Amino acid sequence: MLLVRSLRILCPSIKKITTISITQSYSKNQTYNYIKKRKENNININRRRKELKLNEYKIITGNNLTQNRYYFNKSNTVSLISSNENEANDNISLNLYTDVLNETLDELNENLESLAKDIKDFDIELSDGVLTLDLGEKGTYVLNKQVPNKQLWFSSPISGPKRFFFDKNDFKWLNTRDNTCLLNLLNKEIVQLTKKDLQLEEIYENIKENLDSV
Repeated sequence: MLLVRSLRILCPSIKKITTISITQSYSKNQTYNYIKKRKENNININRRRKELKLNEYKIITGNNLTQNRYYFNKSNTVSLISSNENEANDNISLNLYTDVLNETLDELNENLESLAKDIKDFDIELSDGVLTLDLGEKGTYVLNKQVPNKQLWFSSPISGPKRFFFDKNDFKWLNTRDNTCLLNLLNKEIVQLTKKDLQLEEIYENIKENLDSV
């Protein structure tokens, strides 16, 4: 099997760097090992880059790795999940999370259906813990369950993606970064897009009543 390597060399006669290609013959085993080594090197380089970014973030913010969890987003930059969020998720049982989540999505599905008569190409679907609200040319909302971390993830054509945890003391879905209330935010955006005030915050009372009656 042939592999072509490019080398950059200094050519004395013309006093400049030039690139030449060298063709070498390798056995199948040698080729496999060469490619495998290149992949391993790339993995190690990427891992080291992440470690450097993480250390840099730790130095700048003073955050302790034992108190916080970190993850890398699509742009390969460090994001932080605070220990407060971890505590909030730990303070709610899986059963309560599941009950509140299902009630929330059911109530939203029922309330948002009232927009159908006023919006062209309107569609709404609730399936397996995922609520998709299509407002035609105005955009699409998606709310979906995240059972492992007991969260509700929200995608908006206006405010973008957000994550919410359920605060059992306030009995509200709150944003993991700024404690914004999910239903207040959604209602405000629906008003902005459709001029319809659905007063979605009242859903919390319905959820309470439904859970109490179980």
